[in-house]
Amino acid sequence: MSERALSPSLFSILAAALALFLTTAVADAQVGKITGVVTDAQTGDPIVGAQIFLEGSGRGALSGDNGRYFLVNVPVGTYTVVAEMIGYAVQRLENVFLRIDQTRAIDFELTPQAIALDTISVVAEKVPLINVTATGSQSTITSDQITALPVNNIEEALALQQGFLNVPDQTNLLAFSETRRNALTPIRIRGGRAGETQMLIDGIPVNNFIYGSPAVSITPEAVGQIDFIRGGFPAQYGNALSGIINIATKEGSGTNLAGAINYRTGQVGAALGNDYDDAASFNLFEAYVAGPVPGTEWGATNPRLRFMI
Repeated sequence: MSERALSPSLFSILAAALALFLTTAVADAQVGKITGVVTDAQTGDPIVGAQIFLEGSGRGALSGDNGRYFLVNVPVGTYTVVAEMIGYAVQRLENVFLRIDQTRAIDFELTPQAIALDTISVVAEKVPLINVTATGSQSTITSDQITALPVNNIEEALALQQGFLNVPDQTNLLAFSETRRNALTPIRIRGGRAGETQMLIDGIPVNNFIYGSPAVSITPEAVGQIDFIRGGFPAQYGNALSGIINIATKEGSGTNLAGAINYRTGQVGAALGNDYDDAASFNLFEAYVAGPVPGTEWGATNPRLRFMI
């Protein structure tokens, strides 16, 4: 029987499938959790069987005997949390922001329906003034912030954060051997070397295992959130001295398809006589689409599988 070498296209498909399974196994590190207690506003007694769900996401839970509920494996982002119970007014808590690996505590005090007939809507503080669970200095960059910034990659977005230095590719600052062995511009956090910074994408370390510097950079359109930790990071992050760049990609967290297309070019500036745009000849096209996988619904609005391309 003759042997055939794998074609580049088939190899790419197998590599992408392997990456998908690896991402599924470690993606729990890129999600958060929402928990709290549901009580009666008049008596203070816990309410059993109250329904708490994230509006428009298909994710929900019921409160237990002690009134406590848990929403686990929640993708990072901003949500509206709704609490419902027969005989009580519906309560909506809007603008709830969830970070990577964060546990957000949200309690509900439901008012009996005989007193309040309308839905009670409350706008929560998007980011708590003090993050009591943080062990060091960290910043969170959302996908909306990256989209609003005039940047072409995540390194340019990080360069605007305190403590981050994107070292220029010039021999005055870098050794010649270092410029030759790194595919990407080395990253420095608080003066540390390139190998002292750990970069993760959906929980997978993407540092070059020989030289230490990050070996992969993804399009900003695929980024859901970036957790930039500059010191005091917990023990769950290994192989890092200067800092952690933890990237969570977007996910089809809702029940409908969502996507975006972005195109940037320097040809307009070149046509108007801009020498820099003419020399750079810059063209960038980015797009993504995400949503639930059809046919995998559990109930009416709870898809079991979601995708992002």
